[in-house]
Amino acid sequence: MSKMLNSASPVPVAVTRQLVAAAEKFFRLAPWRFMSDMHLVGLRDEATGELRVASVMGALGEVFGVGCYRGAAGLGWLHAMATSDEAPTESTAFLEGLDCLKVEWTKKQELSKPDLDLLASAGFKPPGKGSVWPKFQSAAPGWYPWFINETEAWQLTDDLGKLARLAELFAREPDLFDDCEPGEIAIVPAGEGALRREEINWMPLVPPPSTVSPPVALSADEERKLAALPVREDLVFEFTAQLVPELAFMDAKAGRPCIPRAALMSDRRSYFVFASELCSAAAPLGEAAAKSLVKGLLTAKVRPGAIHADTPALVAVLTPACATLGVPVEFRAELKAAHDAIENLASHFGGRQGR
Repeated sequence: MSKMLNSASPVPVAVTRQLVAAAEKFFRLAPWRFMSDMHLVGLRDEATGELRVASVMGALGEVFGVGCYRGAAGLGWLHAMATSDEAPTESTAFLEGLDCLKVEWTKKQELSKPDLDLLASAGFKPPGKGSVWPKFQSAAPGWYPWFINETEAWQLTDDLGKLARLAELFAREPDLFDDCEPGEIAIVPAGEGALRREEINWMPLVPPPSTVSPPVALSADEERKLAALPVREDLVFEFTAQLVPELAFMDAKAGRPCIPRAALMSDRRSYFVFASELCSAAAPLGEAAAKSLVKGLLTAKVRPGAIHADTPALVAVLTPACATLGVPVEFRAELKAAHDAIENLASHFGGRQGR
């Protein structure tokens, strides 16, 4: 990963100067003194009409920054955080839905060369010591958090400008969010100068429908071979398709590192792994699951009494194909054999600590 961190698509100097200037203005406001991540701010893209929703980080005095969430995955993730008392406990669950542009203020030693080059091109001078260096990042489902491109730099510049206007109003009127419901957002209109309370449009955050992965599709030949396997009602196979960020690799076409998804099927009783396949997590879930399902059953040479899968989404993509084989698919949050295999894979290649 260290080599990958030294490559990024350059952003024109004229763009970086405006971005860094917007970030510097926002930093001087220090909105984390009076805003929390539950104060959600709607930012409408004037060119595309896309709604991004910002959340300020830093109320606990540890990490200072702002995330601008986008798309069905990002807005869905933020909605879940704002309306639920529970947060994802696994980093992989966090990465499954993370889709945002982010700026975080860090120490200089936490920046990579492209980060420093961007700031140098904009003539940035740190306003002191410590966590005062802005680090700009783009995160998307299936991709390792990466450097922003030119389009994202423009978007983040506009977002920070609107968010600064809202923060200035909030500093003047600390009761601004007192009557809003969990998940309700304050949409900031386009414009310059001081924002007035009556200009804000309040609305509930309703995330777009999540993209549903097409289910596993078996070819006629695969279905024929699998249907011919004998049935062992006493066997239960476990199926998982987790992200394994420790094994990130550079996608040459996209120009950024991809997070692999490990689709793995194992025997609950013996812990034997019948199949494991790595593919890009940006690919549809059903595509990742299909290869392991076919390979796993052919390797086992039997159809089990049931397959246990660890997410509702995985159950959904496996069920149609497995139904034609007479194998029920059931949801189980904990899969001892499959999860043990994933942990061994991640710890062996990437240094992940065991559960």
